[in-house]
Amino acid sequence: MDISISIIFPVFNEESRLEKAFSALGYFLNNDTFSNVEIIFVDDGSQDKSAEMINNFSFKYPIRLISYKENRGKGYAVRRGMLAANNDYCLMLDVDMSTDFKELEKMIPLIKQGISVIIGTRKVEGATMIRRQPWYRQKLGEGYTFIANIITGVWVSDYTCGFKCFSRGAVNKIFPLVVVDRWSYDVEILFLAKKLGFSIREVPVSWENDDNSRVRLFRDMFGSFIDLIKIRIKHR
Repeated sequence: MDISISIIFPVFNEESRLEKAFSALGYFLNNDTFSNVEIIFVDDGSQDKSAEMINNFSFKYPIRLISYKENRGKGYAVRRGMLAANNDYCLMLDVDMSTDFKELEKMIPLIKQGISVIIGTRKVEGATMIRRQPWYRQKLGEGYTFIANIITGVWVSDYTCGFKCFSRGAVNKIFPLVVVDRWSYDVEILFLAKKLGFSIREVPVSWENDDNSRVRLFRDMFGSFIDLIKIRIKHR
């Protein structure tokens, strides 16, 4: 397939989880699906050895490290990576590999069709939860999704699964408009995608909860709800 792909990893103090991401990148060693693979790590002001580990990692494909001193938020890091990418499609995912690269195979038929926005979901038939979140996180997540759909009118089943793929055209139109740096950046991205006329397709994926999640439940949920209002006001 003569289509190239960029992989964007947002990173913040991830030295304990980077090896898992490095190992997972081996998926591409024996896979010639894409004509070119570009790997971009965005170090969002880490204070540990994350940047050093990335610089020292040797891989078949060129690795680019974007690094800055101040922690700006995951949404900002994703935006920086997307806008720096060069290839036909851009996949964002987390270094904890909650969703493995192999799930990308489910998106390939849609990529071949030229679908511009393809997102992984844990909440439809065909999805697999290898390790579930605690029940209270799951319920709060369901409530957040419902409210986000009401406010934005996007109507997807899963905003926060960190496995999302965008065409170059979608990246160029959506991400320069994104302003949310932290909590609800996923919602803003998909809201803008719909507003700009891009179809959004969901793909059920296999997902494994990371018990060391960086999300601080009540603080971050409050911030997320505030951001939902900001998104609706900003882009009305």
